[in-house]
Amino acid sequence: MRSILSTEKVTVRVPYGKREETFDAIASVGGTSNEIELISEPKNNRRYVTIALKGIKWETYNAINKTGLLMEAYELFMAGERWELSKDEMVILDKYTGVNEITTIEKDWLLRCFEPDRDQEEFHSVGWILRALNAESGLKLSPYKLSQELSANGFEKGKKRHPGAGGNAGWGWYAKVIPGAWKYGEPV
Repeated sequence: MRSILSTEKVTVRVPYGKREETFDAIASVGGTSNEIELISEPKNNRRYVTIALKGIKWETYNAINKTGLLMEAYELFMAGERWELSKDEMVILDKYTGVNEITTIEKDWLLRCFEPDRDQEEFHSVGWILRALNAESGLKLSPYKLSQELSANGFEKGKKRHPGAGGNAGWGWYAKVIPGAWKYGEPV
């Protein structure tokens, strides 16, 4: 689905054509879901605009000239109307689509046990955080999803020398251990 929504060019053989031709992708995709949580990327959703409906006023809906509406949008686009979201519009989109994000188990355990370290005093590799969360939760969390959740939830990534790694520099996260949140004792 992601590739369909992100593609900029499509290559097809037109009816009765002898070879394939490449065109700009100009389609929109609409869909419905009974599930509320359907956005799996926890940060900067720009592909899906979700709208929760409480009902449809069918008379009003049927009175709208859908072809005319799309043609008006097309004419505005051709006249140079901006189609990209502004920063303010992105904030609004994030506000209203946040309810549709899937809450991952990685996010749940991360925010239960760690908080962003704004003072940049505690620095840990994603492997260290993952090991601590796996030990505490008894689960096998995903390092990829954990990294996504660290980024999406305001944890700052940095590069720093690790004393235990022979003094070599490595990437990690400024994450503060939440005291008292650890059932089996805080990680060391």
